[in-house]
Amino acid sequence: MKFFGLATNGTYVFLTDHSGIGGKHLEPTTDEYKVELLNDLLVRVITEYTTIKTCEGKSSIRFEEDPNQQQQPAPDQALYYPNPASTQFTLELPVAVESVTIYDSEGKAVRKIEQPQSGRHTVVVSDLQEGFYTIRILHENRMQSGKLMVVRS
Repeated sequence: MKFFGLATNGTYVFLTDHSGIGGKHLEPTTDEYKVELLNDLLVRVITEYTTIKTCEGKSSIRFEEDPNQQQQPAPDQALYYPNPASTQFTLELPVAVESVTIYDSEGKAVRKIEQPQSGRHTVVVSDLQEGFYTIRILHENRMQSGKLMVVRS
């Protein structure tokens, strides 16, 4: 099933023993993953495939509030531009985050920035193949995602 998700530029999701669904599950065979509640995961994946970003202006990754925390509200959003990008793009983070990872269409991590601080970051993509990539930002154990297109001029 993972192969079919990658081959169709889809998304492969899997159950872990944390889900409480079914019996014992196989250990994941990916380099990194984060456990999400199934309902939250489905909403995130459906939203990724049903929203379209324009090529004009700045694309955004909205930080959703954690319903389990009653403290401070989530930061507004991260911005990235230009999209599509050819050699590099700028990523504006409203707060320091745990990591920013860029995944290719096969689900392979092709770039990772550990513990970037708030502010502007230049991310080089000139060495990446043309195509669609997913930017995933890990902030307070919550994963937020956006799509990036890499093109050659």
